[in-house]
This record gives sequence, structure tokens and C-alpha cells, in this order.
Amino acid sequence: TKSFDDGLMCRYFDGRAHVRGLLGDQMWSLAAALAAHAVTGRSIWLERAGRLVDAAEALFDTEEVGYRDRLPGGAEPGRLSSPAIPFNDNALMAQRLIAYAAVSGEVSWDLRAASILGRFRDEYHRYDVFAAGYGSAALDALEPPVDAIIVGAPPATAELREAALRLSANPVRLNPIDPTDPADILRLDRLGYVPSADGNSIAYLCRDKACFARVSEPAEFNAALAARR
Repeated sequence: TKSFDDGLMCRYFDGRAHVRGLLGDQMWSLAAALAAHAVTGRSIWLERAGRLVDAAEALFDTEEVGYRDRLPGGAEPGRLSSPAIPFNDNALMAQRLIAYAAVSGEVSWDLRAASILGRFRDEYHRYDVFAAGYGSAALDALEPPVDAIIVGAPPATAELREAALRLSANPVRLNPIDPTDPADILRLDRLGYVPSADGNSIAYLCRDKACFARVSEPAEFNAALAARR
């Protein structure tokens, strides 16, 4: 897939653009951008995630409280020309919105995710095992992962980020913030965290906006989470 100027992803094959604005393409590209931000600590990936979220508004149906699977007005024959509100893609999109809201501090997307999950709360039973994505998204909403807010320039926070990514005992959501990056300075203020007074890298461990530990060494992650458990 490849992004158009309006931020919507487009399905390419045979060297040419064919299908533009599929919800699945938008959602998985958003997931990839959030993962890239967590791994690299570079704000450009969070900016790209934000553009993908904003562009997906073209797919959102306010009356149905869900994202359509494609842009309306397609030229496909019969029922294929009518956009649907797919259960699984909407559940996964809600999960990505929860993550984006937590990392960016834009809480309106958290409310959007809750609305989408609420839309399907009386329907998910009939999907049986295929409701796993919905269950995972609902768990993130009801019992949020531990947020590891790592403050420092990307080269200096590499070891802290790698240590956080290796954690498995508790679900951990990485949020690297570079206090020297103009885009991240605004986000740092919005989220309410502060850099270390001595200029060293620091990681705040928080659960549902309540922080319970502050670490500066990779080895301290496990001890802090163990104490929390």
C-alpha cells in the first residue's frame, strides 16, 4: 500500500494504484506507524499516525458509529458498491485509536474508540473465536496496559526502549518523547511529564494515568513491574 496526498492509503499492484481508502489498509498502516514510533522514538512516525487517523474520518459513519470498509461511491457491481461496517476491522481500529490517544494525549480518539466498542457490545457473542480482536480492544479499554513514557533524545533512550519492548509479564505500551524535538515538547506538556533534572533519560511507568515508578536503568523495569504486581 502507498499513501495518497489526502492521507488515505491505496492498494497497489501491477505497478499502479487500484483500490484507495480501504479501512484495513488504513488501520494496519496506523498500527505500523505506532510500532515504528515505539521502536525508533522518532516523532515523525507519530505525526504519520496522526495523519492516518485524520484521513480515516472519510470512512467514519456518524450514524452507524463505525468505520466503513471503503470509501462510498465505488464502481463495484451490486452489493459490493455498498460500504459495510466490518466488525473485526472496527474492533482493531478502536484498539489503535486507544493506543494513539494514550501516546498523543488527544483523548477525543479514546472516546471514539469507546463508542465503537459500545456499538458492538451486544453483537460480539455471535462471532465466537472471531471476536478475539474485539476482546483484546475491550481489554485495553477496561484494563489499560502499563504505559512506559520514556523521556530523552532517541539515541540516549535506545537501551530503555529495548528493555521495555522485551517486557512480557505485563502488557506495556511504549511512549518515547524527545524533549529536544519541537513536536514532542508540545506533547510532553500536554501529557504532563517532565524531563530529568540532570538531563539523563528517564522512564515513567504508569497505569491509567497514575504513575507508580520512575526508572533510569534498563534493569529497573522488571523490578518496578514486579513490585507493582
